[in-house]
Amino acid sequence: MKVDEEYKQDMVNQKQQIVALQQQLQSLQERSSRDMQQMQQQAETLEFRVQELELELYNTAYALQTAQAQHAVMQESLRYAEDAAAVATSECATLAAAVQAMTEQDARARSTLAHRAHHLKEALLQTSSALRQFNERDRRDRNEVSIVSALYISS
Repeated sequence: MKVDEEYKQDMVNQKQQIVALQQQLQSLQERSSRDMQQMQQQAETLEFRVQELELELYNTAYALQTAQAQHAVMQESLRYAEDAAAVATSECATLAAAVQAMTEQDARARSTLAHRAHHLKEALLQTSSALRQFNERDRRDRNEVSIVSALYISS
């Protein structure tokens, strides 16, 4: 009887652990999804900014071609183009850093999810093993009761 109570308590504890791990897994998945959406929004914003900068760069090149007649105007346009290129480079570096951060976050999230899935699998295997043991003990107990009953009835 004590073994059954301990077994039941173990089963309850394992179920609680499984539920807690599942909740943690779901929380991590939701957080990863939110982080992924934020990173995608940031990437889209940066892509739009790069397009704007590319348009500025195109306009600068056009202005440079039309300003070749005047040397002073040409030098000013060239300076403007160099600044726009530096900003574009900076924005590209920011985009690359954001992509790298997103990749690292994804790798961490995948690792955490794999770790949690492993724990859930182990808990499931432990529960299955305990259930098999309980069924075996129950079968043996029933066999003993049936043998004792048969001996009692025949005597």
